Amino acid sequence: MPPNRRSFNSMISRWKGAHQAYNQTIDGVHSFAAVDIPDDPVGQIDAYNQVTGELQALIASAVANGKTLRAHGSAWSLSKCCVTEHELINTAALTIGLRPGPTHLDPAYPAANLGKLRFLECGV
Repeated sequence: MPPNRRSFNSMISRWKGAHQAYNQTIDGVHSFAAVDIPDDPVGQIDAYNQVTGELQALIASAVANGKTLRAHGSAWSLSKCCVTEHELINTAALTIGLRPGPTHLDPAYPAANLGKLRFLECGV
């Protein structure tokens, strides 16, 4: 099993927006290490699925513990809509781009168009 790419920093107990329009007490921030994307399409999907599994584990833990989660981007919101009183998820390292392989598509999809496809995930 590949190593866990996430960490939790409970030392971050306040979250301020970039415009300083709010100052929210929080329990901490989850962060992810950058994802190394292999060259082969199967390895790319496996790497993506591992991070997706880690996100699912965070959600399951929050539900089990009665906590709320909120993914945050660059904190430019003027309101508290991007924060929660519990845990934030820093999505900066979750940006990936990959090329799907033929096994990831419907068999009816024209093989000649495969090279034109990209899968992009920009944070959460």
